[in-house]
Amino acid sequence: MGRGRPTINIPFESIEIYLLNGFKVQEIAELFGVGHQTIRRRMQSNGLSWRFVVHGGIDGFSRLIVYLSAATNNRASTVLESFIGGINKFGLPSCVRSDKGGENMEVSVFMVEHRGENRNSHITGRSVHNQRIERLWRDVYIQVLDPFHVVFPNLESKGMLNPDDENHLFALHWTFLPQLQKQLAFFMDAWNHHSLRTAGSQSPYQLWASFRNLEDPDEVEADYGIDWDGPYGFDDLGDQREQVEVPQVELQQHLTEEDMASLPDPNVPFLDALDIYTATLQQLMQ
Repeated sequence: MGRGRPTINIPFESIEIYLLNGFKVQEIAELFGVGHQTIRRRMQSNGLSWRFVVHGGIDGFSRLIVYLSAATNNRASTVLESFIGGINKFGLPSCVRSDKGGENMEVSVFMVEHRGENRNSHITGRSVHNQRIERLWRDVYIQVLDPFHVVFPNLESKGMLNPDDENHLFALHWTFLPQLQKQLAFFMDAWNHHSLRTAGSQSPYQLWASFRNLEDPDEVEADYGIDWDGPYGFDDLGDQREQVEVPQVELQQHLTEEDMASLPDPNVPFLDALDIYTATLQQLMQ
C-alpha cells in the first residue's frame, strides 16, 4: 500500500491574516497548493482567534485609499460606518465594486439609495476584478500588520494570551486596536501622497484631485473599476463562498462607564502597549 500524500502543515495564523485582508478561501488554497476543503477544515478547527478586521476602500482610477480602518467585527453596519467616513472626506463615488460578502450589503443599499437604481451604482463580482484592493491588502499586511502578527503569537506562546478567553481578547482589543488604527492611518497618508511611476510621478491624491469634479454619468459600465492591464488574480468560489463571521467579544461581567474610564489609557507608544495589555487584563480579572 502506498504512503499517500504527505501531510502539509499550514499555520493557521497565516490563513487568518489572508482571510482578514480580503483573500477568499480558494485564493488561500491556491497560494498553499492545497484544496479549498483543507483550508476550510483549518478554519473550522481554529476559528478566527484574534478577531481583528481591517476594512478598506480604494479609488479604482487614482489608487487613492478612501478609507482604511480597523475593527473587531465584520458587520455590515461597521463597514458602512467606515465607508461613510471616506465619503465625508472624499465625496460620494459614482459606483462601488465589491465582492459578494454580506458585510458589503449596507454599502450596496446606501449606494443605490444615493446614486439611483438600474445604473450599476453598486457592482458585485469576483475578486479577480478587484486587483487594486487586492494589491493594497498585500502592502497593508507587509507594512502594517506584520508586527502585530509577530506580537500576538508571541503572547500566546508565553501563556499571556488565550484567544478562547473573552477577557484576554477584550484586553487585546482595548490595547492594540488604537495601535493598529494609528499604523493604518500612517500607511494611508503615505500611500495617498507617494509618487506613481506610471502616472508621471503624480500621487494618488493628485490624480484624484485632478478628476474629482467630472460630471457623474447616468449609467456606469459593468466593468467599472476593473484594471484590465493589471495582473489576473485568483478565482474565488462565487456564490459558494462562505461568509467569515467575526463575533464581537462578550465579557461575562458588565462594564459600567466608570469601569471603562478606569481602564489604562491605550494611547501610548507601541513599545509600551504590552504593559497596557497586562494592566488591563489584571484589572478585568479582579
